[in-house]
Amino acid sequence: MGINRSAHYHVEPPATLRWFWPALVGIVAVAAITRLLVLTEYLRHNPLATHLLQDAATYWTWAEKIAGGELVGNQPFFSAPLYPYILGLLRAVGGGLTSVYVLQITLDLVTAVLLATAARARFGAGAGLLAAALFLLLIEPASFGLRVLTCSLQLPLVVLAWRAMIRGQQRPTAARAAVAGGTLGLLALTHPPALVALPALGLWWWWTARAAGACRPADVSAGDAVQVPAGPAALAVLSGLLVIAPATLHNYMACGEFIAISAQGGVTFAAGNGPGADGTYFRLPGVSRDRATQNEDARRVYQEATGGPPSWRAVNRYFYDRGLSFWRDRPAAAAALIARKAYWFLTGRLYDDIYVPEIERSDGLSPRLWLMPLPTAWLIPPALLAAAAWLRRPRTWLPELLLLTVPLLVVLVFWYSARYRLPAVPLLAVAAAVTATTAVGKGGGRRRRVAAVVAILLGPVLSLVNRAVGFDAPEPRRAQLAFSLGWAATQTGRYDEATQWFRQCLRLSPHFPSAAANLGAVLLARGAVDEAVPVLEQAAQADPRDAFVLNQLGRVYAARNQLDDALRCFEAAARLRPDSAEMQFDVGVTLARAAQTDAALEQFQAAIQRDPRLTRAHVYAARLWLARGDLVAGVAALRAANALEPENRAVALDLAWFLATMPTASPEDRATALRLARSAADQSADPRPLDVLAAALAANGLFDEAATTIARAVDLADRGGRTELAEALRQRLELYRAGRSFTLPNTP
Repeated sequence: MGINRSAHYHVEPPATLRWFWPALVGIVAVAAITRLLVLTEYLRHNPLATHLLQDAATYWTWAEKIAGGELVGNQPFFSAPLYPYILGLLRAVGGGLTSVYVLQITLDLVTAVLLATAARARFGAGAGLLAAALFLLLIEPASFGLRVLTCSLQLPLVVLAWRAMIRGQQRPTAARAAVAGGTLGLLALTHPPALVALPALGLWWWWTARAAGACRPADVSAGDAVQVPAGPAALAVLSGLLVIAPATLHNYMACGEFIAISAQGGVTFAAGNGPGADGTYFRLPGVSRDRATQNEDARRVYQEATGGPPSWRAVNRYFYDRGLSFWRDRPAAAAALIARKAYWFLTGRLYDDIYVPEIERSDGLSPRLWLMPLPTAWLIPPALLAAAAWLRRPRTWLPELLLLTVPLLVVLVFWYSARYRLPAVPLLAVAAAVTATTAVGKGGGRRRRVAAVVAILLGPVLSLVNRAVGFDAPEPRRAQLAFSLGWAATQTGRYDEATQWFRQCLRLSPHFPSAAANLGAVLLARGAVDEAVPVLEQAAQADPRDAFVLNQLGRVYAARNQLDDALRCFEAAARLRPDSAEMQFDVGVTLARAAQTDAALEQFQAAIQRDPRLTRAHVYAARLWLARGDLVAGVAALRAANALEPENRAVALDLAWFLATMPTASPEDRATALRLARSAADQSADPRPLDVLAAALAANGLFDEAATTIARAVDLADRGGRTELAEALRQRLELYRAGRSFTLPNTP
């Protein structure tokens, strides 16, 4: 094949190339220092660094399972899967959150280097260096590097896909086609919408190869048709599909359905297209915003609406149909909504559906983010000016246009989020750099320079306009931050602080999702039960299909001993969230308190079946079995609880007691009882652990030590005024002095 003469490559003089690398190294070195300064402050002062929210928490938990060997789950992927598997590898070698942040900062720096070198080859050294500098000054990539999200992995893959395409444009060989398709496939594993770019890549590759073939050898006459092999174009598409094939195979193994990458698209589409949507995330009724439960909620909503079999593909289609129905039934409203999404894409600065870095900076949580002061929105007008020029020669500039268009289409079709716009950022930086070099250059003509200056100024001007009209206002974002900080305070038991944050969230945004429910939960944890009741009742009235609200309201009623009301709430929550072992467990606890033992045991067993690692369910089931005299079942449940939480002292003591005292205990059981009891009773000033240790000593024939130990327990019980316990301990003391162990009655 000949060289594609229509492709654009900038030839630099040797002197320019000599200063390019020292300048790039300097830019990257300064960026590395500033990012490490931001990271150290972030880890020291920002609670969101260690208390992960929503998608980040889901990724981190998912990575823990992968590190533990759970490579194939029981559901299809609902998020791009490459990132959590890399996290899983990191966790498997002992990496923690700090190592994740350092890795992501490194990826950002690598992205800047790749961006600079690719842009230099395409547009010149000046544009390449400026593109790298602009990218490293942007607040969004810098802040996303401090979150456990796939964003930092997307960015270098975007640039690698771009480099692979422009290298193939220079010489469209089969090998380069495979590399281009493969990198685009990797990008799709971090950003599933990139999958739609694969067919476009194949067509463009054939088009490029056809143009290259127009450079005919001398023995080909002008009238002869040029035969262009379609193999490399097909290879580009095939290599991309092969890269994503493991995700497709995982989904089939997990649920028996053909799902290319993710089964999340329908829910996301419906959340951005329907009555009440404003161009950003809009919560669907009955569907949680929490990724951990969102898709099970969607499945339940589908079943309630259709009664059909809840396959994941059917659920996906159902929610796509909901959004498409809105488009069909209200085309004017849909068109206005799409225009609003476009404006969000062009000018959005503060809004994001989880994190708010600019407000974290201004409110003192991450003040060093001022070192990355540039909003993405300010790059977009000059970038669009460059893209408009590229549209005049689409075959030449399709790599740039394609990688800019996919994120824009994602926002227009679904909804705006800084995360959805982020994959466009590397090419936005390049395009803005091209416009900026035009503004200061001499070869573009006066009109082009004026247009470039106007485009550069337009971004800040639109930010001022938005501030004046209240678009993308900071107050709702402050509500998001207050909620996040309240949630982080809850995780560390700082309930007074959490209460203040949740109340502030509700003052700023009275209908903020989950704020009232979390406030009620915190008030309950503080013991302010009566104060929690109206908060949670109001939240339940506002959304009677919110399982979390109903569950918290049930706990409040249970604390007030309103068991019928509590059971009603718990059962409603469990119906809404049938996959939740925790909610099944709460039903069981309430039934046990109401003396409905058989029904309670059924609920505990159902909870254990859903989550075998739910220690509390094993413990409560053990109590019921033992209360009924079934020592075998009770001890089995305690063994399971102890295996899950060997550091749980109360469980260890209970297990040690029954292993030491049940009539059917084997020598191995008695030895285990002594080991557990010695560990749990170490330096204890409580009669109970000493009683257990004494029973275990006696069961193993160590009667003198047993008598000495229980004598200490008798003394502690006497000094504590626990007369009844002291009497029972004295009776066991006499047994041990007589060389006999204590044994429970032999019940059937």
